[in-house]
Amino acid sequence: MMDSRRCSRVFENKKWKLQAKILRVKCNFMRMVREVALKKLEKNHVLMEQTLRFAVESLIDGKKKMYEGKSVGVMLEEKIKDLKEKLEELQRISCIKDFEFRKCTNFDKQTVVIQRLLEKLDGISMEECVKEIQEMA
Repeated sequence: MMDSRRCSRVFENKKWKLQAKILRVKCNFMRMVREVALKKLEKNHVLMEQTLRFAVESLIDGKKKMYEGKSVGVMLEEKIKDLKEKLEELQRISCIKDFEFRKCTNFDKQTVVIQRLLEKLDGISMEECVKEIQEMA
């Protein structure tokens, strides 16, 4: 009787430790997902800010040139050309950053592996979970 209680307590203890490990893995995974989302958001924010700043500067410059007496048509052509060049530059920068981000595919592979493992662990017994996590460690 005493031996079965001890086994039961040991099993319950292992069960709680396993659940704690699973929760830590899930939390770490969610932190990684959050970091990726924040990096993407920051990248988009910076590009949008640069674009808007350049557009405002172009409008202000155009207004000044109109007051100087330059032809509106010529001035608009210059500004359109400047905006096209700036847009091409931003697209090049964006492509370079996308390429650098794609080099981090190992991170994406790791998150997919962890996600699959978590899905796999949800449907199996505690003993199998313990084995899987011990193999992982």
